[in-house]
Amino acid sequence: QMTKLEVLYLSSNKFDINIPDLSGLSQLAFFECNNCSLRGNIPTWVDTLTNLQYLSLSSNILTGSVASGFNNLLSLKHLDLSDQSLRGGGLTGNLPTFSAMENLSELYLSRNKFSGEIDESFLANVNSLSVTVDLRYNEISGAIPDILYDRFDDFTLLLAENKIDSIPDFCDDDSFSLNWNDGDVTYFGCDAILCRPGHYSPIGRKTYGNVYNCERCDDSNDSETQAFYGSTTCGTLPDKVALEAIYTSLGGPDWLNNEFWMENDLYCDWYGVICDDDHERVIGLDFSENGLVGVLPAELFDLTELTQINLKKNKIQLSLSGIERLTELETLNLSEIDLTSVEGLNKAVNLRVLHLTGNDLASIPQ
Repeated sequence: QMTKLEVLYLSSNKFDINIPDLSGLSQLAFFECNNCSLRGNIPTWVDTLTNLQYLSLSSNILTGSVASGFNNLLSLKHLDLSDQSLRGGGLTGNLPTFSAMENLSELYLSRNKFSGEIDESFLANVNSLSVTVDLRYNEISGAIPDILYDRFDDFTLLLAENKIDSIPDFCDDDSFSLNWNDGDVTYFGCDAILCRPGHYSPIGRKTYGNVYNCERCDDSNDSETQAFYGSTTCGTLPDKVALEAIYTSLGGPDWLNNEFWMENDLYCDWYGVICDDDHERVIGLDFSENGLVGVLPAELFDLTELTQINLKKNKIQLSLSGIERLTELETLNLSEIDLTSVEGLNKAVNLRVLHLTGNDLASIPQ
């Protein structure tokens, strides 16, 4: 083995394996394997890499709990295990405390399935001057511990879309002067940590300059929006749900361009998505030559305001059953996708422009 190896970059490969045993790389200080199709549990031998300062395994398919909590990795400064659930994985169990780590300054665990409460010993011994923690889109419940106020002066805490039901009052105190969430808490109080129950923001909190505000959900009957802090929508948005199904079914993490997808709930900013002037309904999709792979989900036809769809030159299979629901559809490009049948296409009664170049069709659609 390469026992002197200190830095190892492996990102954007398609290993499709469990994390291999690298315990012999005792000098390893930097290990990155994002988007590598790594599966299974995080092995316990990771705790033996005591020289590790940077560990990034985001956008894989990791599952199971983080049993050790990485408590032997005392030199670790950066830990990124985010975005496992986007590919069908998701780390589970109670949120680890990482209480033994002294040097940790960046912790990214968003889009997993962590549950339980934030323990009062969370990051108890961290002495970094500036700390960033991203726990968004998990199932973490309970309160944000008061003790964090005494623990961190320069602190970014991202917690949107969990099940937080209590925030300490200190963040609404006029004397609050700590640099939390880039100073937003000083200006906006607790709303800068999480929007209150019955309110929402696309990022789950309020930011400086009212770039994102916490708006009231007057008409929402969604129980979680009304019960918990940090909602990013007022209930369920059908167009967003349909887009997420397309992303998941067609290999979104591996698209050539997936800019802004799943980073927040501003789906009108997601690459290839065209919205109406009110930024509410999706009216167009342009995914031409973007590396889409898989079976197009039926949720496409839930985007009932679509006027244009461009799926040219992707490796997709699709059924047109349900296209009659797209009553506004005028332009459809299905060129070069190895299409063999367009059965049901005649139900797209308002279609004006149709591209079917370079397919394997045996008859002309009418």
